[in-house]
Amino acid sequence: MRVLFSTYPTAFQNPGGGEQIIDALYSRLKARGCEVLFFDPFTMPPSKIPEFDIIHYFSCVQSEFWTYVKNVAPQVPLIVTPTLYAPRDWKTRFRFLLRNLRWDLLGKRSVFSHPDLFLPCTDFEKQTLTQFYRVSPQRCEVVPNGIEDFFLNDSSPEGPSSLFRKHLHEKTRGRFGQGPFVLHVGRFHPVKNHFQLIAAAEKARVAVVFIGSADSENLAYFEECKRRARLAETNDSSGETRFFFQSQLEHSDPLLASAYSSCDLFVLMSRFETFGISAYEAGLAGAPIALTKAMVTLADFQGWVDLFDSESHDELRQILQKFKDARWPKPDPGEVKRRKASILNKYSWDLVSNRILEIYRSKASRD
Repeated sequence: MRVLFSTYPTAFQNPGGGEQIIDALYSRLKARGCEVLFFDPFTMPPSKIPEFDIIHYFSCVQSEFWTYVKNVAPQVPLIVTPTLYAPRDWKTRFRFLLRNLRWDLLGKRSVFSHPDLFLPCTDFEKQTLTQFYRVSPQRCEVVPNGIEDFFLNDSSPEGPSSLFRKHLHEKTRGRFGQGPFVLHVGRFHPVKNHFQLIAAAEKARVAVVFIGSADSENLAYFEECKRRARLAETNDSSGETRFFFQSQLEHSDPLLASAYSSCDLFVLMSRFETFGISAYEAGLAGAPIALTKAMVTLADFQGWVDLFDSESHDELRQILQKFKDARWPKPDPGEVKRRKASILNKYSWDLVSNRILEIYRSKASRD
């Protein structure tokens, strides 16, 4: 089977969860005998596109590509893995309603009518497609994101936590590396809500490690995060409040797996999370976890994480204080084992990639 992958041009300039999906699926499809190529607008002429069995586009950014491929290869099934944020405020919802009504009156077709199938990662994302983008439920099939099993154990020969702690100690000249720390992994974007964790950490007087980088359009936000962190450190005469900003690590870097397994609490504080891959990775590594209530897949974590309102740094402060007062307890080993099994039994990349390959074959044979 020949598969053509594509996404928007700047996607891999600051890779996040969406780009991890592309990399993981690419390697698994290749291992299963598929020929997978990436669309290159500079070298791939229109005449080559009809030679593929499936075209798979990742994201909804620059969806003009959907129109293009349906013009040059209408017979090739176009599958889209979207990344969508549901409009939450009434003004945005009203604008969607007016737009849809206007299109109905003008008989205008949305670009969302071009894909043969969407693969939303949750039922919530499917609902967003059907409610706000007028995609029929028959053109949606929920396929969750996959989770890499190498987060079960980091590859450090010195033990599950010493690799990243040694790295911290060297990078910070001893300010980090020995004592407990809170970890957050993710790109710097306002929706990730870093200000809340910085404010809560200042009140609770704890050390925080951020792993991630900023997109070019969010560099000012990134600089503001660092400014607030420096101010919080300055305001704490005890020296307990500390922040370390680690630039993005490769997904397969042993340092990332070691960071998850060595942290004393992993925090995901986003204002909205469609899936939250980093929370699952932290779960596989056995880390204690505190999660925003604004996470679509919270049901997977019920009973073994602390939850908080993403708009309340006081709730987050109370969780940080609780872990600090209890001397940063680790989860029960039996509970950790059950947690890891529940994640892999549902979200391992072997399961997810097999499901996507089944969909490819079904669409290719039908069309």
